[in-house]
Amino acid sequence: MGESPAVFCVEQFLRAGLNVRTYDPAAIERGGCLDGTVTFCDSASKAASQAHSLAVLTDWQEFRHPDFKCIAAWLKRWVIFDGRNL
Repeated sequence: MGESPAVFCVEQFLRAGLNVRTYDPAAIERGGCLDGTVTFCDSASKAASQAHSLAVLTDWQEFRHPDFKCIAAWLKRWVIFDGRNL
């Protein structure tokens, strides 16, 4: 995970002064290389709840067919960056 493009993106978000919440069960299991600087959530809905934007930085199967009505209800603004061309 340390070489992941997602980690690079999150590092850039942090450098820009953004608060980052993420949902990545695999990273939580391994402790996450960004532990302490990023809030790890136990669900996608918690990570996106009241967020100003959403960045999809993984191509996991569960993210391939998003429910945009649910996502719209979670987000403060409807700004989505699809970094995996899903």
